[in-house]
Amino acid sequence: MLEFHKDLSERTVIQRYLKIVHYDKRVAQDRLSRICFDDYDREIALVVQNPTNNEILAISRVTKSSDQKTASYSMTIKDSWHRKGIGTKLMEKMIAIAKRERVLQNLKQKC
Repeated sequence: MLEFHKDLSERTVIQRYLKIVHYDKRVAQDRLSRICFDDYDREIALVVQNPTNNEILAISRVTKSSDQKTASYSMTIKDSWHRKGIGTKLMEKMIAIAKRERVLQNLKQKC
């Protein structure tokens, strides 16, 4: 996770957090502990790794709202891996998870 965040450009950080969040805040132990250990009743994180060296290439997360009827998602892809289809695949996986968790029951009608 430290290496993943170290390699993110300022632009990617702004796209993810909608503001600058400095490296030291992104990798603070209390934050990483919270995001690395999911409450699977509420959220699921997906991590894409390079199979040759286990480098983290992308991270996405689906988080249910407190009413359990809707969900939010987030996605961050390492800059050197932009425009290679990872985002599309992660979005497909996140939609499948949200449907399975019944937070996107009417997705077919809305699309």
